[in-house]
Amino acid sequence: MVKTKKNKRAALGEQISNYRKMLNITQEELIDRAKKKYLLKIGLRNLQNAEASKEVAVDTLTSLAYFFSNEGKIHDPSTIITIDSISEDPNKKTSINLNIPNIIKKNNLKAFAANIKKDRTFKTETTYLQRIDFHDQIIQAIRKSKKRKIFYPFNPDLKEVSIIKKTLTEINQIHDSIFGNKFDFSGNEYDTDSYHELDKEIQSLTKISDFGESIKELKKNNLNLYVGNFDFSYITSEPVDPSSIEEEDVGDPSGFHYRGWYRASIETENYALFSFQKSNITSFTFNYDNEWFKEKILKIIEIDTYKEDNIDYEAHSNIMQHYQFNYGYYNKFQKLKASLTQTDLTELLTADEREKIGQEYEMEKAEDYAAQQMSDLMRGK
Repeated sequence: MVKTKKNKRAALGEQISNYRKMLNITQEELIDRAKKKYLLKIGLRNLQNAEASKEVAVDTLTSLAYFFSNEGKIHDPSTIITIDSISEDPNKKTSINLNIPNIIKKNNLKAFAANIKKDRTFKTETTYLQRIDFHDQIIQAIRKSKKRKIFYPFNPDLKEVSIIKKTLTEINQIHDSIFGNKFDFSGNEYDTDSYHELDKEIQSLTKISDFGESIKELKKNNLNLYVGNFDFSYITSEPVDPSSIEEEDVGDPSGFHYRGWYRASIETENYALFSFQKSNITSFTFNYDNEWFKEKILKIIEIDTYKEDNIDYEAHSNIMQHYQFNYGYYNKFQKLKASLTQTDLTELLTADEREKIGQEYEMEKAEDYAAQQMSDLMRGK
């Protein structure tokens, strides 16, 4: 009889462990609840192997994903935890090696595009989300950003929803008081100078005070808000020669447009990331599995420099369709590719700080040893 190898995947142990801890249950309690509530059979040894990032049977991983999703405590209500959330997809390439084979030259763009589609490369980009304790922290994050993303890695009840809605409204009001407009629009920082604008300054102060009260209300309900900033790069379009484009009336109600040669370019936008957590730790690590990371899209438009002579919006649309059709390119920040994990505090230290801590630890060990030797000597040992 020929034995078939059981289908396995490498588990994302830290992710699975964090999901369980956010439910505030032990491994044994998870197994018991999964069996009684969902009729899922998850062995203790298999769960331990999963949390140790070992290879685990697909059926165990599927059961874990089903359990976490249905518990509804550790994911954004708009998404679902799947097996891909807690294990490495064997079909996903994690290498970021962008060396192009010698046979693929600029005169063979079809082969180049096929290679990009086939050999999918990803890069996990990270940033830190810090716990908000003071209004200054939120203001600094908003000042850096142009857009925002919000994460709820648990299923809030009605009271929690009310507090979160109030906090988000005040965050948007703080943004308006800084820039004078909503998220998703660029703008210069707004400030008051004239005495007759004092009422606007007072309104801004009131918003900051209201936000401080919301933070206190969150904490009273065992919730914390975490915030950080993340740079997201994407393909867009720009004039080849800005001085050569010509204004043209195309009958559009929005007014004049510009005709000329346009090409693909790269733009980077900063996102303010907000996450509400049932946690009191200092920091979370935000992880984004980015298939279209900056180095990759730069390489694509360098080799396949698509240009078009057209009206600005038509040129932009055709440029985007070119990369979407030929490369499968997608230019949106996707929540499904993001995850939050508890930060290892040593990640926040610089190399010099880690070296200093190591030296202090060794000095303490030496002092403790010397003290023990002296104590033994005085006792006559």
